[in-house]
Amino acid sequence: MHTIWIVPGRFGLTFGPQQTGVSTKTSAVKRVKSILRKTYKLFVIWHQRSRQRYHLSKLDDDLLNDVGLNREAQRFEVSKVFWKK
Repeated sequence: MHTIWIVPGRFGLTFGPQQTGVSTKTSAVKRVKSILRKTYKLFVIWHQRSRQRYHLSKLDDDLLNDVGLNREAQRFEVSKVFWKK
């Protein structure tokens, strides 16, 4: 007898045969941990971008020249929202 598992996937529900020897509870816990880990990493990246753009907004003309930017490029980068690269 085959057991069918149903899990939420990226594009809706995913259906398939249960893997032998792997507990459904264990695999679900691993998926949740993986999702939480990826979410945490994403928040860290967003926070870093936000801080970098804040500090970039405070640079004067001499420091901007040192990093190879002008005022227009600075304004463009600072105006981006934190989730944009």
